Amino acid sequence: MFGFLIRSEVNDDAVRLKTLVDQAVSRYLSLSREELKTTIPQAFPESLHHIDHSGVNFIFPEFKEFLFMLKTGYDAHMSLSVLGRGKYAGFILSVGDKNWNCSVSDGIAYRATGGAKKLAQLMEKKFNVFDATRFM
Repeated sequence: MFGFLIRSEVNDDAVRLKTLVDQAVSRYLSLSREELKTTIPQAFPESLHHIDHSGVNFIFPEFKEFLFMLKTGYDAHMSLSVLGRGKYAGFILSVGDKNWNCSVSDGIAYRATGGAKKLAQLMEKKFNVFDATRFM
């Protein structure tokens, strides 16, 4: 039964994550870097956002397990990456124009969690997000 509870929680979090990513894409992905510099501080408390020369990072207050990162690529096009934290450490979601990809990997100071692995599987199954983990 414990496994069912964990699966249910990860499933609920996958739906929440997809909803927040859709929200971030529609609100922020089309903005310029200068527009983001004014919009993000109005939308997120100072403790939950960071702006520097490399990009704009923010955390939704209601879902602190994920760090959202907006960066300008080589082609001056904005991209969104989402990094899992805590129980989802090791999970990475990349959102491009039309393609969404995710993967799970160990970091220098942490091992990818079981929750991150399950989340990647669910994102692929439920939302057709390509899980690149099996090719790593």
